[in-house]
Amino acid sequence: MASSSDIHLAQATRSQIPGDNRWTFAAETDSSPDIETPSVSLPTAVNSVPLDGDITYPERDCDAWLAVLGAWCGLTASLGIYDTAGVFEVLISESILPEESSPTLGWIFSIYAFVNWICGVQIGPTFDAMGPRKLLIAGTICTLIRIFALSFCTEYYQIILSFSKSTGIGSSLLLTPSMGCVAHWFMERRGLASGIAFVGGFGGVLFPLMIQSLLPQVGWEWSIRILGFVLLLLCFVNVTFCRSRIPPRKGAATTWRDTLPDLQIFMEGTGAMAITTAGVL
Repeated sequence: MASSSDIHLAQATRSQIPGDNRWTFAAETDSSPDIETPSVSLPTAVNSVPLDGDITYPERDCDAWLAVLGAWCGLTASLGIYDTAGVFEVLISESILPEESSPTLGWIFSIYAFVNWICGVQIGPTFDAMGPRKLLIAGTICTLIRIFALSFCTEYYQIILSFSKSTGIGSSLLLTPSMGCVAHWFMERRGLASGIAFVGGFGGVLFPLMIQSLLPQVGWEWSIRILGFVLLLLCFVNVTFCRSRIPPRKGAATTWRDTLPDLQIFMEGTGAMAITTAGVL
């Protein structure tokens, strides 16, 4: 005859839930007064990471749409300069360096485009760790100083240093945080808000027309300086309104390791991301 302990063990085995780590013992009445029925329940893991559905996005607040306005101004400044590069090449070949060949002048804007996009690999993680404000201020200073310096350039190497490298870094510092800031404020309307912000790319249409209309009146130097003042206004609005909704982390200070990019992203899709990035650059 089976003992009472054997009966309880069989009951526990039959009541085990498949796929669960918990053992639930059946609460059945036992005629044996000297044996108690155990009840064991192991703790289960609790997911402490909130999902997007648990986060509130203030999409209807005034601050959210002011952030879109700030992003619009930042993208107008950054993409406006980027899309005006072809006009700059023609003007530089006619006004400053008429003796240089077209392939030689092409290096000015090829380096600018490369610097503008490759810096985003580092600026993105820095934005996640520090927020947009410091990056936008640095981008404003870098862009304005070098645009005004471009109006004084007379040599090939000066244009490489002022426009290709420094303005490329400044444009990237404006571009990446302005794009990322919108996502902090919107979830359901993120596509609409991002689309409105990216309308700022029309600066690539506005800036060439403005420069071409100013050239006969004030010349190359003052045309670039007036463009610099327009960029100053756009960057001021960008820095004022384009801010993060998420407060900075408390407790631990941000270190340089927090701003390093995760290079594993380039291996996603069996290296497809790396190939796509190389093609863009």
